[in-house]
Amino acid sequence: MAMLQSKYPVTKEPKNVGNHPLLVHSGGGYLYDAVLEYRVWSKSEDGQSICHSFGTYNDAKKFSKKIPGAEKVPVVLVLQKQYIEETKDGKYKLINKERLAEWKVEWLKNNIRSEKNIKKYINTDEQA
Repeated sequence: MAMLQSKYPVTKEPKNVGNHPLLVHSGGGYLYDAVLEYRVWSKSEDGQSICHSFGTYNDAKKFSKKIPGAEKVPVVLVLQKQYIEETKDGKYKLINKERLAEWKVEWLKNNIRSEKNIKKYINTDEQA
């Protein structure tokens, strides 16, 4: 049986899936360096949030369809070695600080951090 190809990358370090902090930033930063895990959130019978972690989007999606009460759309945990912050005046600033963030999976498309992608937000060649 052929394995279904995912449009999303596999995790950077499969052995670490499930060992990342549960409380992380939510969204933001515009760019990412690595996919750490895909997550499906559900509730226990007593209402507690439960995080189910997976190494691939396809595994997370398949699980989300089987578990009653689980979020139907997995999220992705990403590593951002640098990230972009939008200031109050609508400008963008590159933050040289590492962080973890949970994203919608569709945000992965074309947003891996590179000089080219940084320049989409911050013009490093700007004249003074």
